[in-house]
Amino acid sequence: MSVNGFFAFLSSFVQGYGLFLFCRFFAGFGIGGAVPIVFAYFAEVLAREKRGEHLSWLCMFWMIGGIYASAMAWAIIPHYGWSFSMGSAYQFHSWRVFVVVCALPCVSSVVALTFMPESPRFLLEVGKHDEAWMILKQIHDTNMRARGQPEKVFTVNRIKTPKMIDELIEIQTDTGTWYMRWFVRIKTELYGIWLTFMRCFDYPVRRNTILLIIVWTTLSFGYYGLSVWFPDVIKHLQADEYASRVKKFYGERVEDFVFNFTLENQIHTNGEYIKDRFSIMKFKSVIFEDSLFKNCYFEDVTSIMTYFKNCTFTETLFYNTDLEESFNTNLEFSFITYSRHQVSILSSISRIFYLNIPIKAAIFPSYCQV
Repeated sequence: MSVNGFFAFLSSFVQGYGLFLFCRFFAGFGIGGAVPIVFAYFAEVLAREKRGEHLSWLCMFWMIGGIYASAMAWAIIPHYGWSFSMGSAYQFHSWRVFVVVCALPCVSSVVALTFMPESPRFLLEVGKHDEAWMILKQIHDTNMRARGQPEKVFTVNRIKTPKMIDELIEIQTDTGTWYMRWFVRIKTELYGIWLTFMRCFDYPVRRNTILLIIVWTTLSFGYYGLSVWFPDVIKHLQADEYASRVKKFYGERVEDFVFNFTLENQIHTNGEYIKDRFSIMKFKSVIFEDSLFKNCYFEDVTSIMTYFKNCTFTETLFYNTDLEESFNTNLEFSFITYSRHQVSILSSISRIFYLNIPIKAAIFPSYCQV
């Protein structure tokens, strides 16, 4: 968890795609190591008859985390005003704030774990039997109070002690060099992991292992397949409805007009825009075809799915816009001044997370059925 939290925070500040991928890789590496440990640790403090139920509740928080991430993206990423820059070398946009917010649950978990007791099984493996005994007694007393039987005394008739660390490691600790100690430890751990893995295919658990592999493979395939497919389906359904409500304008002439509002879902053909001002506004799914822009001024303009096709720009100024990505190769420019502040794809990213919210919410009830 510490590895994930550290690299998740670091990824929000690094500049460059390669470094970002490097940090996200190790953040995922930390998550991959923490997930199996969480289930094993949680199972140790549960009564046997309640173990399956509470482990199912633990799985439910996967969906809660997905809804949290999607909701935070929807709420944070579109806020362009949260961005700042330190010259041209360092840029900090709102999506980086989103990455930091997503790392907060991990950091809070790390802090909470410092107040949790050590694993009794681990303490038995390293020979700390008295400490393991005290923690087991604490778990017993807590469970009995929850059952309404605080007077019940903690007793143990039989305990199976896990296999101790190989004596060879202890010998190497005293006599070997540092690299030999590490080599022997790693070799012993890997060998123990291999033996544990192979026991899953021994009688009498072989059949259960194969069935669980099949179940989890199909579950993972269905879950991640639907998670990837559903946003595309929803997007296509919304696109069809959106396209049916498009507004078309032909041969319009607009002169000395200030556009300071959003233009959305429109097609303008053979238009003339003379001495117009486009200021603090957004183009959303707007297409200009065979149009003329003369003595126009574009300032603080953002765009999504907007295109200028076969248009002519004469004595027009662009300042702090992202419209250069909307131009195609068939444009004519004359006396153009262009000052680009930033190109933003944040709305598209937030839309992806927004589409994930109903998907996570739809899968969430299945985790609530125990």
